[in-house]
Amino acid sequence: MIVRVTVTGGAGYLGSVLCRELVGRGHEVLAVDSLLYGGGSLSNLEREPRFRLLVADLRDHAVCERAVRWADVVVHLAAIVGDPAGDIDPDLTIDTNLHSTHSLAHLCRHNKRKLVYASTCSVYGSAPGRLVSEGHGTEGPVSLYGRTKLHAEREIQDAGPPGYAILRMGTLFGDSPRRRFDLVANLFMAKAILGETLRVQGGAQYRPFLHVADAADAYADAIEQDWGGVLNIASHNIRIDELAQEVSASVAPPVRVVFDLSATDPRDYRVDSQRARRLGFSPFRTFEDAVWELQRPEARDAVKRYAEAEFSNVRSLEVEYVGTAAAASRTTRMEASV
Repeated sequence: MIVRVTVTGGAGYLGSVLCRELVGRGHEVLAVDSLLYGGGSLSNLEREPRFRLLVADLRDHAVCERAVRWADVVVHLAAIVGDPAGDIDPDLTIDTNLHSTHSLAHLCRHNKRKLVYASTCSVYGSAPGRLVSEGHGTEGPVSLYGRTKLHAEREIQDAGPPGYAILRMGTLFGDSPRRRFDLVANLFMAKAILGETLRVQGGAQYRPFLHVADAADAYADAIEQDWGGVLNIASHNIRIDELAQEVSASVAPPVRVVFDLSATDPRDYRVDSQRARRLGFSPFRTFEDAVWELQRPEARDAVKRYAEAEFSNVRSLEVEYVGTAAAASRTTRMEASV
């Protein structure tokens, strides 16, 4: 059945992959994006007759109304993503991640639209040595980003739009039309391809991972197979030191891996994705696949420039929002409202 799908954040790292996947499956797609990180990721797609782009900011309630009324299903990806990026401008993070979600959830309920929400495994915070399922406590997100995502989940559950699904994703990796090298696996891969040493902070912490194309498949399946409730969506639970060694072994010759054992990271957890797998979630892409993607000719220039701001959420926001020290000083005040 062909449906109309609004994808908020459609020009983003995941959104630009998902929009192509949905169009490829025959659905009509409206991408809503403020183009905070630019719109080059949607080049060529705009010529597709089943695709349209609305350049707008979801902090405007009228934009949310338009996005919901057009669609049969709303996939809400738009967010300030990542722990460091979320602290650059806490006002922006709270408005984008939480308040716009409140508007969309209530509009979806009023207009009887399904809402598929992009949450994160960061809501689990720190759970060393534990395999966490959807019923595990979520009292300890360690960042403003994680807290806004958790509170947004609760906004959706309280609003009760019909057939909502909340997908808690692991850390994404892999190539995308909007490339990112501020993601740990992608950063390791770019450095390894260039023959640079991989420097690991700590390394004993576990983290769940998911290829961006497998994530796009999950959202498309959530629409077509009518998934509901809260679902963990991840393919690999792996320690960061093991990830570095695996990436190193994926290039020839392998690169050096150096560990800073004095560093610690409170984000330490593994997730159980069996509920999603019982519904048909079947990720298959590997870290080695992603290394191959980034070695293709079309990715070569970006890999060489991996440290530039355009490939990093946090550095792009630092360019956009002047005065990072002032923004950081506001964090405590803003966290109190979340």
